Amino acid sequence: MLRKLMVLTLVMFIAIRGAAGQSCSADIVFVVDESSSISSSWFDVAKQFMSDFLDCFVNIHDIWVGVIPYHCVPRTYFSLSQPSDPSIFDGLLKAGGLSRIGLAIRYTQATSHFRDGVPRAAIILTDGQSEGPTKFREPPD
Repeated sequence: MLRKLMVLTLVMFIAIRGAAGQSCSADIVFVVDESSSISSSWFDVAKQFMSDFLDCFVNIHDIWVGVIPYHCVPRTYFSLSQPSDPSIFDGLLKAGGLSRIGLAIRYTQATSHFRDGVPRAAIILTDGQSEGPTKFREPPD
């Protein structure tokens, strides 16, 4: 149900922008929780959601997608680009460990190479329970 709601929201966003005569471009990074608190079935649902998203948008709009899985340490699984094959998510495996959402968000900000002049978004797929520091701290100068 949640997956259908998220896809519906994104469909409405792109349809409204398209109806207004605006470009339907976007850079979207999926930040995916692969910590120990995530069940294997939930992780499979998250992978299916990302695959369904590609089926709906990437081939008909200028949508670039990136994937950053995270647990104790975030990593780049797929850099921002325009993938055409939803099977790219098949190799994404659940790692276990602590859920550090704040660290994953900072990593996303620092490593995602968004295109200039294109709307950008990060979609965080998680159970919502962070096990690390959650306050954002500016790095020292």
